[in-house]
Amino acid sequence: MKKGFYLFQIIFLCVIICVQSVIIIVNGNSNKKKETVTKPAFILTNPIDMVFSNAFDSVQASESMRRDLRERYKKIWKNQFDALMDTMAKKCKTDKDIENLNQYRNYTYSAISNLQPFLLNCMLDNFEMEESPEKNSWGNSTQSALDFREGMIYRDAVLFIYNMNSSKEYDLPATDYVYCLLSDFF
Repeated sequence: MKKGFYLFQIIFLCVIICVQSVIIIVNGNSNKKKETVTKPAFILTNPIDMVFSNAFDSVQASESMRRDLRERYKKIWKNQFDALMDTMAKKCKTDKDIENLNQYRNYTYSAISNLQPFLLNCMLDNFEMEESPEKNSWGNSTQSALDFREGMIYRDAVLFIYNMNSSKEYDLPATDYVYCLLSDFF
């Protein structure tokens, strides 16, 4: 059981890394002719990311507003993840189906907690420092950046299932709805 779970974690992480790599490659290739990149590299084709992209473009001067947007990004994708898991739970008919769903849900939660320490190291770029209080000192912007990455993990977990689920009992929110959630930014 544990061996299969760890294999599933490795496959899921590889999928996340591949999706992010494709985004970077596509954005890099499509923007070679431009001198500046106009959309953040996190954007995927879905209503939530598109609206958040516009919001991030409009609040570039305010760090507190960017922190708020990152937290909202995490919250909306967490809500979408929970909604998708509820929808999928209704489809599960056997104990094995429910066990598989719970394994996916728990894997996503563990991926977040397992990845955050390394993501923090990458953000702080403190690999050369000895263990000390200074090595791990960080502020609000770092926490909001971690929240944002957590939102991206929820997003990837949602889209991974959403894009293969042909019955579509669950759907992503409409762009207008997401704009309403961010109406104070526009």
